[in-house]
Amino acid sequence: MPNSKPANAARKYAILAAENFAAVPIHEALQKAPLTAQESALAREIAAGMVRRLLTIKYFARKLHKTLRLNRREKALLFSAIYQYVFMDSIPTYAIIDETMLIAKEWFGQKKARFFYAILQKLSDLDLSVPGKNTAYDLSLRLSYPPYFIKKMLEEYGVKKTISLLDIMNMPSALNLRIRKNLKEKPADPLRLKKKKRLYGQVFSASFDPCLTDRSDVYIQNVTPCYLFDALRKGYRKQPTSILDLCASPGGKLLLFHYAFPEAKLHANDVSRKKIERLQQNLAKYHVAAVTTEQRGEEFQSKEKYDLIIIDAPCSNSGVYHKRAEARWRFTREVLEELSDLQAALLENSVRYLQEGGEIWYMTCAILHEENEETLHFANTLGLTCRTQEKILPNEKGWDGGFAAAFVYNN
Repeated sequence: MPNSKPANAARKYAILAAENFAAVPIHEALQKAPLTAQESALAREIAAGMVRRLLTIKYFARKLHKTLRLNRREKALLFSAIYQYVFMDSIPTYAIIDETMLIAKEWFGQKKARFFYAILQKLSDLDLSVPGKNTAYDLSLRLSYPPYFIKKMLEEYGVKKTISLLDIMNMPSALNLRIRKNLKEKPADPLRLKKKKRLYGQVFSASFDPCLTDRSDVYIQNVTPCYLFDALRKGYRKQPTSILDLCASPGGKLLLFHYAFPEAKLHANDVSRKKIERLQQNLAKYHVAAVTTEQRGEEFQSKEKYDLIIIDAPCSNSGVYHKRAEARWRFTREVLEELSDLQAALLENSVRYLQEGGEIWYMTCAILHEENEETLHFANTLGLTCRTQEKILPNEKGWDGGFAAAFVYNN
């Protein structure tokens, strides 16, 4: 990365992250960028915002120039300028143009920079109107989600609620963190957070600081899984001696369970070496002991049985599209069907490893009926009874969407 002034450094990393969002999630791409907290916040807002608003930005780009013949990085640069102009009121138009031109000249040369300048000069006259009907197609252009996802949302939630939820998930995601209180060793330096606000229990919202990712006394985790965990725990009378987390990486749910049941033996499983390595790093960082295995959850095998089995099921991420901007573009009919089949297979296999009187806690970060409530019907065919269930929808306070159910096996 060539030397550049701070604003351009943030923009460059944002463009590079957005350029490759299909292969590498935005938060991972920016995680190790050598930026200050302020620069990092700008880079995250531009990169994630570009990906969230991709369909709308493409629509505006065609208004600026009908036949754009640009490579992927050139498009990312142009789209970043459009995003800043349309959605970031705090940045003056002249600053957007100047910063974009500096990057265009450095990356693509003087000739291409002149082309960008000709397009960007039209920003002030850009017609910002978009199709206004409440059909899946018009809403996809206006709010920038796949039409099939909007169709499913309209079927389940109706027009008014759907638009409200989609608007919320187009807002920048809030940073939530859980302060860990059951530490054997207290950190030497006290935790000082700017603009800290309690959301629920020991979960707080706070401004982002890169040093938070290195601390073992906090875990960056949204309030929703913590709330759902407490909802499942109510009415659960056992103190489990053994817990299996079938899809454990990166380990946030496992840490919650360890906090609640510190004496339980933990078994953490996931599907790939990369996931297991990330999980083991977190287990070491947070001083949690667990047996780890690398198996497909639906084919998981063990000689042991467990008092409590967690299925944090792979899902469409439809309740967290505000912070996993790239996930919305993977949503298709085929993917949804595959996920539903996988969720059912995980539940079916987990029954084999449940101790008598044990429970299965099924959780997703999805808000569609097909991945949540329909699972309850399938569970009944496996001899499982739903003891309790809870669903949270994304809200303006920064809560993610999610679902949880506790199943008891009637063997």
